[in-house]
Amino acid sequence: MLQVAPFLFAAFETVPYLAQISYIGVEGLFFSYYTHNHQLLAMYSNSSSISVASNKIFIQPVNPETGELHGEPTIMLSNPFINATWIGEALNVSTGFYSFGPNWANSESLFLTSARIMRRGLISLGFSATPITHSVTRIDQQHGTTSYLATKDGKVVVPGIQLTHFLISNDTVSFQSLNANGDPTVNRGTVSCKDEAAASSFNIRDIAYAIHCYTIDIMGIESVRFYTCTCLLNHICKKLISNGGIQCRLCNLF
Repeated sequence: MLQVAPFLFAAFETVPYLAQISYIGVEGLFFSYYTHNHQLLAMYSNSSSISVASNKIFIQPVNPETGELHGEPTIMLSNPFINATWIGEALNVSTGFYSFGPNWANSESLFLTSARIMRRGLISLGFSATPITHSVTRIDQQHGTTSYLATKDGKVVVPGIQLTHFLISNDTVSFQSLNANGDPTVNRGTVSCKDEAAASSFNIRDIAYAIHCYTIDIMGIESVRFYTCTCLLNHICKKLISNGGIQCRLCNLF
């Protein structure tokens, strides 16, 4: 276990936006550095059991200057591997596997890049989603628009319109209104994300939305990105598609 720790820590210190790095061995060994509440922690199992999921998992504080563990380890009560389906998928491909999901503490969303090491296991790097998505969406705010992101399998990366659910199928996004219990009530419309598709306009809870969508690759993950321009129903919302974005302005009253 400790043999891989120095190599993991060296990468953790130098790679930008890296918030989690893990070695997962098919022989049952597991070691990971990750951040939680601005603290560097290590999660590990040093059992030789064939299944990592059946081993006891320990958490221990880490010296951020040296990468050395200190203090007393605690046993993790909940198994972090139960919902980590990407581990099995990454072990079954030889070209690398990309996914989007939570860190080990379920406190932060990560873009995960995982690669198999021969037949011994895999290395997984988890990049913090917040700074990466901010670099994608910050330009839109300067043009009076709001940008939302989701993976093509429906995982929300940057949340969309409140009390609205969207479904992604064949490069098309369908919008549904939700009631107070979170149940779908009304289909509001669809937006095509295909190349050069025109923006769509529809109303949700007395607000008019002009929405333009296109596909985007983020850290190897196929995603969709849609811009929204909003205005009250008694205004005209004009949209100008330029420089890859939508510029919005409110015009004359009806």
